[in-house]
Amino acid sequence: MPGEGSITVWVNRLSAGDPDAAGPLWQRYFGRMVALAAGRLPGRGADAEDVALSAFFQFCRAAAENRFARLGGRDDLWHLLVVLTSRKATDWRRRQTARKRASPHDTLPDDVPGAAADPALSVLFADQVRSLFDRLDDPELRQIAALKLDGYSNEEIADRVGCTVRT
Repeated sequence: MPGEGSITVWVNRLSAGDPDAAGPLWQRYFGRMVALAAGRLPGRGADAEDVALSAFFQFCRAAAENRFARLGGRDDLWHLLVVLTSRKATDWRRRQTARKRASPHDTLPDDVPGAAADPALSVLFADQVRSLFDRLDDPELRQIAALKLDGYSNEEIADRVGCTVRT
């Protein structure tokens, strides 16, 4: 029988509709997912976080829809998260390549993770974002993070904040 801190218990609770179960899974796996995505997207640290976040959100949404009936434990979960993160990284690279080739008049669909998500997951996501914002002591960092979440590029953010992209 799995213990209270077991990955299986958290996944089962998430599948049963408990959004609080995503928190321990986030803390356990998100850093590893970012590192995995960064390996697939060399030189793009912020993009790796976006890819990992999108993959984690996709996992949470699918778990809430009970699509993982045969998820056996932490090894199965990590394998699933690796697949989701790898696919998201590949999709991200393809979109970036397509955007570079597209004319300025072409429009590409935006990949907004969870646009039609379960409201409970949306609340969980909003709470996570609020929690991360609360950790930022510097108002300029908060502004940069908010602009990044709004979809501005690093160059646009640098212009708005009045610094170089590297800064």
